[in-house]
Amino acid sequence: MKNAIVMMTAAVCLAAGGNLSAEDAAPAAKPAHELTVQATGKWQNPVLVTDTAAAAKLKANPVLKVDITVPPEESDMWFQAKLAVHGDGMTRTESPKWLLDRAPGTTGLDKVTMSWDTSSLTSQLPGSPTWFKIELVTQGDHARTIYVDNIRYEGGAGAAAVEKPKAAQPAADQPKKEVNSLTPYPSQGDTAAWPGKGPIKTGDWMAGERKAFWGRRETDQGKIVFVGDSIIGGWKKLQEDFPGKPVANRGVGGDVTRGILFRLQQDVLDLHPKAIVLEIGGNDNSADGKLPDFLFNINAIIDLAQKANPDLPVILCGVTPKGIPASANPGLASYLKKVYAEIPAWNAALAKIASTRKNVYYVDFYTPLLLPDGSGIDTTLFNKDQVHPTDQAHTKLAGVISKTLADLKLF
Repeated sequence: MKNAIVMMTAAVCLAAGGNLSAEDAAPAAKPAHELTVQATGKWQNPVLVTDTAAAAKLKANPVLKVDITVPPEESDMWFQAKLAVHGDGMTRTESPKWLLDRAPGTTGLDKVTMSWDTSSLTSQLPGSPTWFKIELVTQGDHARTIYVDNIRYEGGAGAAAVEKPKAAQPAADQPKKEVNSLTPYPSQGDTAAWPGKGPIKTGDWMAGERKAFWGRRETDQGKIVFVGDSIIGGWKKLQEDFPGKPVANRGVGGDVTRGILFRLQQDVLDLHPKAIVLEIGGNDNSADGKLPDFLFNINAIIDLAQKANPDLPVILCGVTPKGIPASANPGLASYLKKVYAEIPAWNAALAKIASTRKNVYYVDFYTPLLLPDGSGIDTTLFNKDQVHPTDQAHTKLAGVISKTLADLKLF
């Protein structure tokens, strides 16, 4: 087995464009990980499995899982990963969404499980292929080492039931729901369990962040609740930027409008907020979400908030501008340029909603992060990924929104 691991490690490093060092070649140096990928930061798809018997295993147990570990990094840096399968007589197919879309950050990623239900590919999987492979598809903003461990095949005929959390099971099969229990996310593939329209995003870290919120639900009662994606979740100095003010952070990295709709009641409305500051839409946009679906969800969020409290102020923040990372390959850069160009129209639509609905207000989070001449983003206000604002940028946005909060006599 050790020899097989050494050979596979070499194959993966070479496929990733890395060099096989003495450390990589010695399994004893990294006993917890079977495979080591030297990622360059560019889009690449190193091979994880070449055993043709894997096709039959996947055909019988179509839920493909692998554990990913990435060492800690100095700051939040862009990283995405998904899986792909290819073999004799079948079309190469990637998982339809990124299975991991999360910066390792200063804590790193420790055996985060990527899971892909390949049931839709069962008919394509060859019975006795002459060749077969499973690939790890990665993209990021710089070179990094990725450890891959515990590649496995689970599920079978009941794969969907295995992946579906208890909350999505028929009510008759569930115990009575406890009032103080956090409702977990449905599986990403269970689209019927998600309210709203458009893209869905889930990840292990998202559930973890919600659990952390749950522990603060008593101390955050009656505050101004900031809710959204990583632009809010990564606002590390929110309290410092609003000194002495009652603010609470309910941002989840990677979130989309359907995610906000799902978690709004427990994460936000159950806090009986003084006001809601909503920043969302960047991930809907980059996932090729459609403007009508985005607006449908925004209105649905406002409807829920105003049903809970008709006098509750809802402040809509514009989608922030974004740049193209230097490491993006030409195809991705072209795609991002196209979708990012749509952001001003999305913001204009948000401003229109605010102008037509009672107790809804719009704040421009777009223009303040541009160069003075409006020709592009002010890169000094963004991290290296050109997507996430720096602490300086967040402080600038705090100044923008403080005027609206003061006008509403919330401070």
